[in-house]
Amino acid sequence: MSTTTTPTRQCWTNNDLRGQDLRGKDLTGLQAHGAIAGIKPATRLMLLLTCIIMAAVFGLVGGYASALPSLLSLLLTEVDGFITGVVAILELVFFLLFLVTLIWKGPGIPLAIQMITLAIITALIAFTARGGGVGAAVIMLTMVNIFVLSEVLLGSLALLLFIDLANRSMLPVPAATAVASAVIGLREGVMGAESKLLVLSFVEQICFVALVAMLLTLPFVIANQASNGRLKYRSLNKIVVAFATMFGTRFQNACLDGADFSAAKLAHCDFRGTSIIRTNWHAATGLDKSRLETTYLSNPVVRDLVVSLDGCRGTFDNMSLRDLNLDGSDLEAASFIGSDLSGCSLRHANLKNSFLAQARLYATDLSEANLTKACIENWAISTDTRFEMVMCDEVYMRLPTPDDPDPWRKPDNRGDHFKPGDFNDFIAPIIHTLGLYKTQNVDPRLVAQTLRTLDLYHYDTINPAAALLALNQLSKLNPDSSLEVVALQGKGAEKVHLQALVTGDVSSADLSHDYQELYRRAAAMPSDQLERMMAVLADSNFRIRQLETLLDTARETTTNYYIKAGGDISGIVNFGTIQGDIIHQPKSS
Repeated sequence: MSTTTTPTRQCWTNNDLRGQDLRGKDLTGLQAHGAIAGIKPATRLMLLLTCIIMAAVFGLVGGYASALPSLLSLLLTEVDGFITGVVAILELVFFLLFLVTLIWKGPGIPLAIQMITLAIITALIAFTARGGGVGAAVIMLTMVNIFVLSEVLLGSLALLLFIDLANRSMLPVPAATAVASAVIGLREGVMGAESKLLVLSFVEQICFVALVAMLLTLPFVIANQASNGRLKYRSLNKIVVAFATMFGTRFQNACLDGADFSAAKLAHCDFRGTSIIRTNWHAATGLDKSRLETTYLSNPVVRDLVVSLDGCRGTFDNMSLRDLNLDGSDLEAASFIGSDLSGCSLRHANLKNSFLAQARLYATDLSEANLTKACIENWAISTDTRFEMVMCDEVYMRLPTPDDPDPWRKPDNRGDHFKPGDFNDFIAPIIHTLGLYKTQNVDPRLVAQTLRTLDLYHYDTINPAAALLALNQLSKLNPDSSLEVVALQGKGAEKVHLQALVTGDVSSADLSHDYQELYRRAAAMPSDQLERMMAVLADSNFRIRQLETLLDTARETTTNYYIKAGGDISGIVNFGTIQGDIIHQPKSS
């Protein structure tokens, strides 16, 4: 007999996760608030010392590169031959071209220049069959060129790693090391070519000094710009992050669903391939220094959103935002048009004045969120989208336009506002009928483009006969609206909610206003006159009396009635020829 084991809920709050190997583990619901992850202190110190040694090596090579001008002078002055001079000039051109493009475009093109340099010089030497001193000098010049340029890149990587592990305030340490070793390299380089340096002109000597100084300062400039996020040096950052995370906390392929990493320090962690559904990243630091491939954290916009929980007035249109934990986030006036928010947790989120048009919110948790004045045109919700205790005074069913900045408002009467619980009552019939849409293979968002709802609320009390008479008269006055009753909800004497579908261009606000006036007049009629009119109406439609009974029951008990047809959605329930099935669903307490 097999048994199923439930993962243990582990807690590392404010604890040390540095250097741990957690690859492939089930850490669902891990409590790691304020935890520290990444590289162990001893390992960090070792890496910093390595960076300082690399700076020393770079300085040594940069200083020794002083031999480059003397070798160039040798080729141009003492060796005859046109090809030899061309080779020397090409060396200098490619060297300067490398430095310029490295600063201007980043490391990609300069590396290609190095390869081209080596290929061309080798081809020229082979073509001219140069040997002896000339060939040796050319080969030596080429190798010094390439070696120096490679050290510029390696020095940049070492300094960038140093900044990543420590901070810029400690840069004087590797800088002093590089300068000291450069002095040693300079002495060795000059000694071998002292006689040639002495015959250089003053301008050539100035160029020589400038070249050495540039080779020493260039890695510091590149490392500083790369650490500031310059896109042209993004490849260097990726190399440094990939190297550093090899020594940090490894979560690769682990399950971190529902984990709490709020206020945690997460630099130099490997999150590749992890499952991070509704994981809490609020106020976490260091994620930009971790490996995040294949996760939603690899998107800087999404990463900033889940860490700061501040998307106020942000634009997130057509973005994939699935499975995020945005509990308590400030998303006021944010735009999510066409975005996928499925599976997100938006509990207590501030979505006032937000734009959720055409957004997908399948299985999204909006409990206790504020949706006041949000635009929900053609949004896609499902039966497991949660709306418990949503705060909402009003919503808009269409995006605003210059001609209509306040379109299709709910409640329909612009003088009214949703009272506590009204939004849930408004949305409940829509969710309930989603099953009907799915069985008929119809997208609810397509239906919503032509069908609208008219929501009528009666507080304290309702006169069932007056309500049905008012609806009948409203339907006759607006024949193009195709008024169709789809839901009836009651909370006893507290509230009764009627929901109907309408079509056409008729204003829902006008329909609501006209209904209230018609209901007021009908309710003011003498009871015997109202009963006679209801009798006439019932004779023409045998379901009217049944609806009157349902309304009477709704004002006495807490219950829901969803009215639907078994066939064509466009004829769910037409008020004039009421048809279909009435399903009684008691309200769960």
